[in-house]
Amino acid sequence: MKIKRPKPIHIGSHSELFDEIAGEQLENIVSEKFSEKSYVAAYFDNCVRIGTWENKDWHFADDFRINHKYIQKIRVFNRQSEFLAWRSRGILKGRFRQDDEKQSGTDALEVYQLLYGTKMRPYQNGFSIISEERGFRLALPFENLDAGKRICIRTRNYIGQNGAGQATYCDCRFLAFSDGENDLL
Repeated sequence: MKIKRPKPIHIGSHSELFDEIAGEQLENIVSEKFSEKSYVAAYFDNCVRIGTWENKDWHFADDFRINHKYIQKIRVFNRQSEFLAWRSRGILKGRFRQDDEKQSGTDALEVYQLLYGTKMRPYQNGFSIISEERGFRLALPFENLDAGKRICIRTRNYIGQNGAGQATYCDCRFLAFSDGENDLL
């Protein structure tokens, strides 16, 4: 499998922090920031779920419903922006990052993170399953995945400076799922 090489870019980008997200605020923030279909990568105490955010609601395989108290981290993303929420000392915090392709000011590196799963099969309601022989299984919100290609998450890693003035990654966001050559839609 051939995956594109990391690609350095110079892009306009800004972020907004959320100190505490309680109850239904999570859905309200996501509704405010994402009016079009976007993807979701959700990490819970006992599982990982991949789905979509559409029509102001979460959509996962098997009609899985989010229980806020079990969220460790959740990312809602599309090519232009990402909302990331994470649990820290029992409190859900967040960050919204939006890029502007027409502006410049931030250096970043785009890379492809390969997902586990070499076997693919159609599932239900627009989802497919990728799996490994040793038991790993993940439902993805795509139909008709090419069994000859591995699935990746295309990420954008933002470069900043640490306290010593050294270049380092200061943030990372998901952009899209990809087959290593083209984004999946």
